[in-house]
Amino acid sequence: MLNFIKKIRENLKNPKKRAITQLVLYAVFFTFVFLIISSANSGSKKTTIKKEEKLVYDYSYNIVENNITTYINGSSDKETFMYNNVEYNINDIKNNIIENPIKYNVSDYYYDNIKELINKSEFIEKTTYKDDSTKSIYNIKVSDYFNDKTYECINNCDNNITITVYEKKYINNVIIDLINVNNYNYTIDIKYENIESK
Repeated sequence: MLNFIKKIRENLKNPKKRAITQLVLYAVFFTFVFLIISSANSGSKKTTIKKEEKLVYDYSYNIVENNITTYINGSSDKETFMYNNVEYNINDIKNNIIENPIKYNVSDYYYDNIKELINKSEFIEKTTYKDDSTKSIYNIKVSDYFNDKTYECINNCDNNITITVYEKKYINNVIIDLINVNNYNYTIDIKYENIESK
């Protein structure tokens, strides 16, 4: 090590070798600094994979259309659901094994899909209650609401559908008022109960 330092000093005194020696010293110095910064950054960035929260819940939909009520209920972790007290298998409906006895797509109102619907809606107002529960009002255009659904919007496509959301930690009740679609009584009342994170 002493011989190396002595050699550097000799080179710095020699006008022909001074420039090269200085460049080498700068290169060594900056490489050293770069290595220190890199190791510090890699140490601070611990690779933690955030586990995505999966919710399990019971759901019930009361759909009132022209004063006729349809009841749909089930659990998010089961393959079956009840439609007006008759049991159906979700996969049979999806694969059209049963010849469409259900005009409503059950999965449209699953928790994640409702959150997506709320996210693409326009926020109007929010009320917070003493128990920290909230009531939020949203609007969405009829055309945007039915954008991904098998429903052709012919009349009143620019009208708003009102979505009322009740929440305490999790969304527990959503009321979708579709009276502006065809100017008749049409509401969907969705309840989520026994919500657990897994």
